[in-house]
Amino acid sequence: MGAGERLKLVNLDGGQVVDMWAINPTAPDEHLSMEHTRTSLSKLLPGVGDHLYSSRRRPMLTLVQDTSPESMTR
Repeated sequence: MGAGERLKLVNLDGGQVVDMWAINPTAPDEHLSMEHTRTSLSKLLPGVGDHLYSSRRRPMLTLVQDTSPESMTR
């Protein structure tokens, strides 16, 4: 994906998406990291507008919408 493109994830069963990967095509050793995201955000769950960070603590994705039931209680 390029900058500005959108990806829609749909989870039909359960409350969380756990099998999503994002890898930097120009640096394959850099990947989406929830550990680095939580540390960078200082919270467990990202919210709308938050970046999702890579293993190098660089923004990789931005959460633009969350319609999961759990997000409604945050």
